[in-house]
Amino acid sequence: MTETIHDLAYREALIDVHKIITNGDFRRQFQKTYGPEAYRSLQEWLGKTANADNQDREIGALGKILQYSRTGLVINGIAFRISTVLKHGGSAAIKTGGYFTGGGEKFLAKRFAAMGTNYAEEIRGAIDKFPEIRARLLQQDRDFRAMSANLFEPEGKISKAERFGHAAVAWSDMMTAVPTAWAAYDRAITTGIPKNMGGTGQPMTEEQAVAYASKVVREAHGSNITTARSMVINNSSEAVKMFTTLYGFMNNSYGQAADIADKLKTAGISNPQTLARGFMALIVPAIWAGYLTEGPPKDKDGWAHWIAKSIGTEVAGMVPFVRDAAAMVEGYSHAGQVGVESFLNTLVGAGQDVVKLATGQHVNAPIKDIANAVGMGLHIPGLGQLGGSAQYLTDVATGKQQPKGPLDVAEGVALGRAPKH
Repeated sequence: MTETIHDLAYREALIDVHKIITNGDFRRQFQKTYGPEAYRSLQEWLGKTANADNQDREIGALGKILQYSRTGLVINGIAFRISTVLKHGGSAAIKTGGYFTGGGEKFLAKRFAAMGTNYAEEIRGAIDKFPEIRARLLQQDRDFRAMSANLFEPEGKISKAERFGHAAVAWSDMMTAVPTAWAAYDRAITTGIPKNMGGTGQPMTEEQAVAYASKVVREAHGSNITTARSMVINNSSEAVKMFTTLYGFMNNSYGQAADIADKLKTAGISNPQTLARGFMALIVPAIWAGYLTEGPPKDKDGWAHWIAKSIGTEVAGMVPFVRDAAAMVEGYSHAGQVGVESFLNTLVGAGQDVVKLATGQHVNAPIKDIANAVGMGLHIPGLGQLGGSAQYLTDVATGKQQPKGPLDVAEGVALGRAPKH
């Protein structure tokens, strides 16, 4: 059934695209502009799009192990994680701001205000008008294949819990994606996009404005639609997936960086506005992510190093293998660490904690470590967040942590770590 639906949805478009890319004149001009490697990648992209639901039918024992460890890492790292909601929702809102520089700010402000006063109607209208918004809310930030499989097969308790755990991330994305779509549409249909930003300077038609709005959402927030995802994310190999776990967000950041670099080399495009978009799309989200991950520096003199590290970590996170190497060097588990390695590290670390506790030795964070191991090993969503929160509250009760007020307690419970002052 899933294959039939995919075929009905894509067949006509795929046939048309195939005719275009195999046209001799198109092929010669494309290869002249982008090179033969890019043309081969285009052909491969078309093939993967056509066969997206015919892949991964059978995998060997090693593939199943890699798949299980990767899924455990995703469940433990995303489901019910307050820090993930804050990072994704906050970064998406910041990135959105960069796409409305040079006169678009008023449209964005108006739609954010509308979300605060009548968000239900804004969401319903966006679902009806914008294909990208419909797709985002259907997928709920989950893998498309897993979502579509649940339409035709019984859904287990853990799968339901995982889906519910992703809902908070999807909600935070929706609260910024919907006003992004509306604001882009408002700008396109009324004033149009200025020439120095790649537009015509004239109002668009209804069809053009709707397509432009969906395009801005994909550029600012990324997309789980098969045709909009990069080749590396659509790869069916479990070995490749092992190095691209939790990579979707950073893959979009890479696309934004590449787009900004291209615009800076394009005649007629405003460099100041392009740099402003780059600042909002890459630099500010990196600082926000650094704060959520490690907190602010302990002293005033450490700000320069802290900012450089936050930006460097974010840049490294854009490139597979580079981000994996950076995660290993830093020595802690986060997006970028190879799934099976993180899986084993977490289980072994929890086992060591149990042995130390049994022999009366000191353990720094046993509740957090054991909860992470159980959540990842048994695929139980929410245990990672619960363990971090419980560990902080236990440390407060025993005097190990001494919060200075309610805000410190709230931050410690939400992020599972002591606030830095």
